[in-house]
Amino acid sequence: MKIKNWKKFQHYDESRNMIWIKVYKELLDDLEWHKLDPLASKMLVNCWLIASEDNGELPELETLAFRLRLSLSETKKVISKLNHWIKDDDSNVLAEVYQDASLDKRREEKKREEKKGFKKPDIKEVEKYFNEKGSNDDEANKFHDFYESKGWMVGKVKMKDWEAASRNWIKRSKPNKVSSHPMDQKRTANNRGETYKEQEARWKKEAGQ
Repeated sequence: MKIKNWKKFQHYDESRNMIWIKVYKELLDDLEWHKLDPLASKMLVNCWLIASEDNGELPELETLAFRLRLSLSETKKVISKLNHWIKDDDSNVLAEVYQDASLDKRREEKKREEKKGFKKPDIKEVEKYFNEKGSNDDEANKFHDFYESKGWMVGKVKMKDWEAASRNWIKRSKPNKVSSHPMDQKRTANNRGETYKEQEARWKKEAGQ
């Protein structure tokens, strides 16, 4: 990896071990610079300083991570934001950086979704999902009514994944199955010989609770 346009902006004697670099005033009006978060902008300056030791060249990622005092994953994430200033002769290196950054972004989005907690589906969502899984609107309505009446609780725990619960419901609704619907099981033990409490514990486990 190397700094873009290094010779254009840092035109000093390459034989000297420079202890300074040039920062041009036009940076003040560089939109890409102002888009950077505080860490990325700080690390860009550090990359300029490190590159000054080797005529604009940056070391391989592991060494660069050490010099920046960041983890390897943090370094990849930062470098992915600096493509306006950094280029790579080996496209595989930056490709790996961008891929890792993309994975990190998806993980962060997933974590944010998980923090939001469970969002109960409306009946149209349930009907659509049941039909996609080969069931029908009637079963979708039974499922929705049942869990709506329970406040979308599985036992004493809030449901986490209604789609997983609906898949289990659909399996139980198919003919020639040992178990029947929860609404029927509430009144009696099923063919497995379970009590309602035992059935409820099994539903909870099947729903990922």
